Amino acid sequence: MEVQYPRTILRIKAMFIDAVLILILFIALSYLFDTIGPIQDWVKILIYVWVFYFYEPYWVGFNGGTIGHKLMGIEVRMEDDRSRKIGFLNSLLRFVIKASLGWISFIVSYTREDSRCIHDLVCNTAVYYKKDVTD
Repeated sequence: MEVQYPRTILRIKAMFIDAVLILILFIALSYLFDTIGPIQDWVKILIYVWVFYFYEPYWVGFNGGTIGHKLMGIEVRMEDDRSRKIGFLNSLLRFVIKASLGWISFIVSYTREDSRCIHDLVCNTAVYYKKDVTD
């Protein structure tokens, strides 16, 4: 069975869903901080940074994809073994590369049949439709 890789636009839609979810989480945290009372600014900043930088690596590393990925019906797996989730450390590296390169990483995917981005190529990962993934 030949694998059909999700188009890059589907990945971008998942990314926007996740951005909205993170924004909602930030708003909820702000209300929570106001409800609790005085909290040092450095603690608030630390929590916001932690949420922003570990949302994607956590979900992708341990669950195969973020909430946005799940809603779009796609998952991130090892390129050479679709049954393997990529793990937290590989997911963290993938996120750092993706965040560092920004849209440049995604532009490369439009030139490839498998729609892999630079961060996928470096980390030996690929995005698959959920139906093509075995657990």
